[in-house]
Amino acid sequence: MKLSGLGGSQKPKQRGPRGKRGWMLKRKIAVRSADGRDLLVGMSVDITAQRTALTEAEHAKQFLQSVLDA
Repeated sequence: MKLSGLGGSQKPKQRGPRGKRGWMLKRKIAVRSADGRDLLVGMSVDITAQRTALTEAEHAKQFLQSVLDA
């Protein structure tokens, strides 16, 4: 199989398979199979926990900076 391109994006507040809203990281790649067919292979990963942790860390950083600046 030959790889012909990579793509990826973070999609905010997508609905998951259970109807829950959250952040999804989506990737896709175009490949050519051994018999010459062009195929698109993709995956999605729920990154809601990572995004939540990042937001909380940013808030903590801002709080600590405000304490130091006081």
